[in-house]
Amino acid sequence: MMESMNNFANLDYLSSENKHRYLAMVSKIYDTVFSYKLLTRLRDYSQHGHLPVSSEGNSYYFDFVDILGKPHFNHNKAVKNQMEDAITTCKNLLDDTPRLSFTKTLAEYVVNILRIYQSFWIFAESSVLVTTEKVKGIVDKYHENIICMPDAPSEWFVYKVTDGNADIINLSDNPNEMFVQFKGEAEKFCDRYTQAWHELMKGTKIIPIADKN
Repeated sequence: MMESMNNFANLDYLSSENKHRYLAMVSKIYDTVFSYKLLTRLRDYSQHGHLPVSSEGNSYYFDFVDILGKPHFNHNKAVKNQMEDAITTCKNLLDDTPRLSFTKTLAEYVVNILRIYQSFWIFAESSVLVTTEKVKGIVDKYHENIICMPDAPSEWFVYKVTDGNADIINLSDNPNEMFVQFKGEAEKFCDRYTQAWHELMKGTKIIPIADKN
C-alpha cells in the first residue's frame, strides 16, 4: 500500500505542493517514529528467512541482540545504530538486554500507517476530481467508443486496444462517490485505531533512568 501511494506521488499525479507535503510527512514519520522505521526494515529482514519476533511463554517481543546477531544480512544503518544504542543502554544501566514490546510496537506502527493513508486521500482529492472531469470529457468526445455487452447492466468505454485486448472502464461507476466513501473509511479507521492506541498507552508507564540507582 505504501509503495502504491508513493508511486502515485512520484509519478506527479499530485500537485507539486501536495506531493512535497505528502512525501515530507512520510519522511518525518519514518525519521521520528522508531516502530515505523523498525518494522519497515524488519520486512526486508524477514524476507531473507529470519524470524523477527521472539517469545518466552506468552510474551512476544523484538530481541535486538538476536536480530543483530543473524548472519548474512546487512541492516539499515540508522536502525542498526538505534538498536545498538538500546543494547548498550540496557546493558550499562540495567545489566539486561532490551526486549521491545511486540504489541506496543505493532500498534504504533499501524496507527502511523493509517495516518499516512488518511492523509493520502486528502492530498490526492483535487487530482482525482480533476481527472474524473477529464475522463468525462473524453467519453463525451469519443462517444463511438462506448459499447454495451450482452446482458451487461451498464455501458463500457474502450480507451485503449493493444494486440486485440481492450482496456475499458465501467460508465456506471461514480468515481467521486467512491472517493468520498474511501476517504471516509480511511478517516474512520484512523480515528478508531488512534483511540485504541491511546487506550493501550494509558497502561504504559515510561520511567526515565538517570543512573543505575
